[in-house]
Amino acid sequence: MAVSQLLFIKAAMPVVGLCIILPLGLAAYFEPKKDYSRRIFLSMLYSCSVILLAEGIQWLLQDQPSGWKTVSLWITMFVFYTMLSSLCYFWTVYSYYWFNNNPPSGKATAWFLAGAVIEIAALVCNFFNGNIFSVSADGYYTRGSIFPAYIVFSYLYLIGAILITAFGAAKRNGKEHRQDYIMFLFCFLFPIIGPIVQYVFQELPLMGVSEAIALLIVYVSIQQRTNARYAVERARYQDEYREYEESMEQLLTESADALFVFRLDLTENTHSGEHGLPPEN
Repeated sequence: MAVSQLLFIKAAMPVVGLCIILPLGLAAYFEPKKDYSRRIFLSMLYSCSVILLAEGIQWLLQDQPSGWKTVSLWITMFVFYTMLSSLCYFWTVYSYYWFNNNPPSGKATAWFLAGAVIEIAALVCNFFNGNIFSVSADGYYTRGSIFPAYIVFSYLYLIGAILITAFGAAKRNGKEHRQDYIMFLFCFLFPIIGPIVQYVFQELPLMGVSEAIALLIVYVSIQQRTNARYAVERARYQDEYREYEESMEQLLTESADALFVFRLDLTENTHSGEHGLPPEN
């Protein structure tokens, strides 16, 4: 690959990823139902956005003076891998919600968070030993001796958490949702394709754009189900309310001479719509 082509790809990939993330973020932000699924999906979008920005900064730093470039590149790579760990954590929480149709318990959240905490702690230790990555005095990034182990742990933890969650949900819910589980697993395991390609082709910034594509696939195939469910619930509510109003109108019409007619809301413990004869009668 020519140097000019490589430079173009390094500059274009973060831009492409951000062009995917921006409309996704707007779509998720303006979803009518502000539920748990939406909040976690937005958190994944934020993490992916920072990853893409970090990749763009890496490209911008390549022609900077060595001294300033060394510190800036080290900070950028630390943020990059920290956000990658955060994104993996949000993937596990999001998958749990969709497999089980409820947020994870405190114990499950702690187990999911343990992987990200270990990874970020390793990154902090890397400041002292450079075993995961290092930036030379002249501003060049290199992978450390335990970099493969670090990446393998990160994604095996992600895959393991998702698979265990899926199998547990399938065992509890039976076989009727098997097709959904297969689709979910395909969508949730898709993010590992980008890191594998990134690991093989170190010079290409594919991590952020691959995660952005994964989030796009998940939004189109899964997250939009939230909107569909909300639309169905809203339509059912409107139908029930219209039936209620019609029944009240019919009751008032047929009970014009009743002593008293009113609406009683047992949920809110309120009453309204009082109609009847004056108190003196």
